Amino acid sequence: MSKYRLKAIAFLTIPFLVSLAGYILVCETYIVFNERKMSDHLYSWRSFHTVDRYTGWALEPGARGYVRTWNGLIYTSINKLGLRNPPVSINKDPDRTRILFLGDSFLYDNAFPREDTYAHQTELRLEQQGYQAEIINAGVNGYGTDQELLYYKTRGRRLKPDICVLNFYVGNDIQDNAAGIISEQTGTDPGKPYYTLNKTSDGVVAHNYPYEGKLASSFVDPFNSPITIAGFAPFHLFGLKSLRLIETKLNQVWQSKISPYIADTGKATKTGNVYDKYFGPLWINNPSDRWIDAIKISSFLIKSIKKQVEKDGGRFGVVIIPKKQQLEKHWLEHENRDPFVVENRLIPFFEKENIPYIKLYDSFKYIHNKYAALYEGGVHWNNGGHAVASFAVARWLKDEFVINNNKPAGWRYD
Repeated sequence: MSKYRLKAIAFLTIPFLVSLAGYILVCETYIVFNERKMSDHLYSWRSFHTVDRYTGWALEPGARGYVRTWNGLIYTSINKLGLRNPPVSINKDPDRTRILFLGDSFLYDNAFPREDTYAHQTELRLEQQGYQAEIINAGVNGYGTDQELLYYKTRGRRLKPDICVLNFYVGNDIQDNAAGIISEQTGTDPGKPYYTLNKTSDGVVAHNYPYEGKLASSFVDPFNSPITIAGFAPFHLFGLKSLRLIETKLNQVWQSKISPYIADTGKATKTGNVYDKYFGPLWINNPSDRWIDAIKISSFLIKSIKKQVEKDGGRFGVVIIPKKQQLEKHWLEHENRDPFVVENRLIPFFEKENIPYIKLYDSFKYIHNKYAALYEGGVHWNNGGHAVASFAVARWLKDEFVINNNKPAGWRYD
């Protein structure tokens, strides 16, 4: 190639590269200073999760950003321990009672600022009455009691809680704990460790532990994953925010405009509710034996958490969170429906094992739709739900457990 031809190519290429670098610099600077405005293109609730060998998935330590939710654009940050909580010291303040909340998205709930969530409001209500308490929110999206047990054994107990509170959601925790039964029926990997019934003293045995698989597909953000065509990722361009934004836009076009017209896109076809297929309905007078086994697994898991907490010198209790339909008259009146099939089997077990518990249903029934709606945005609470839950649980905690106090004032609904 002649030097004149090389000069011509350089004459055309160098200005293009300089212009491209300038474009990226301008875009990067704009995004850095306008992250809140742009971040709904960069983050979703899925973006805060990472694969975890102990629990299958966990919140990624240090992750932070603004997430678009039904309640607007909400800032979410995860501390270095993988909790949606302010920084937590391993060493406890001797003048404060440390309370560890285990649970799922009802605790995590990134549709609200952390200050408005149930766990934080419960701490504030106790403090307003003179009780010195520190509540650590260990809620993670999608967790079942199986993962909450594993979290406590591997991480939670290091925090040395004086009280450990398991938040049990009747709407899907039974299903989450039945992952082993489903896995045995379908031969699929549930994307996490799981438990099945066993004749050991604990009543259950762990499988798929430690977890060596990939992040469960429910928590993979497709817009933060590269587009792949025959195993090649043509648009995966480094890690700069401006390039990530470009790739995200390409992803949106690919997912919504192109891939639906290309055969074998890798998307699973809709096959219906797998639990309905293999278990039959749950909310009836006589659920199937598989549902009964799932409830037994849940009971033994709760008992195992209690055993471990008490072995560590703490006390244990359970908050039973109702599903929205249990508060709806038209759902309750359905023929052959037992809206409390889960509670009616768990509560006798709690009483037999001396496990303190509170049913939030009682407080929610009094308020919901009579004075205010408490659920919104799918299955989760709105501001009112968080407020009512925090009021009821704070009162239960101070009545049921010993919490450091400084002459608490009279209790009032505020």
